Amino acid sequence: MLAQIVASQDQRSNVTPTSSYQQGDSTSSRVNRFLQLDLPVFTGTNPEKDPQDFIDEMHKTLRVMRATGTEVVELASYRLKEVAYSWFELWEESREEGSPPARWGLSPLVINEAATTALNSDMNYGKMVAFVQAIETRKLRN
Repeated sequence: MLAQIVASQDQRSNVTPTSSYQQGDSTSSRVNRFLQLDLPVFTGTNPEKDPQDFIDEMHKTLRVMRATGTEVVELASYRLKEVAYSWFELWEESREEGSPPARWGLSPLVINEAATTALNSDMNYGKMVAFVQAIETRKLRN
């Protein structure tokens, strides 16, 4: 995977940059390059798989690609499958019209609450996501 990223970076460096990323680097070409990488898939169905491993791998790759916060969410969603992708679709549909673009990571407003709740042995990934979203929404409204 690292070799693919380096090769991709090398190809991009042969083009003269003319914008904050590169002129002519269309969204579809960035998506195609991203999809060609051998990145992990997250399904949300295997309790043995740590979601943090998926997040860390996506973060490293997308940082090298110089993806914006919004692009990170959009590109990472391509690697969500099964239950995880169903959750993502429901989450997107539940967002109010005019909401700011989704960005990667937790809001600093909810990190402490999430860490405390994670210690609860009855908490799984789906419950944690719902909990964090509810807390963040409540705090943003206040």
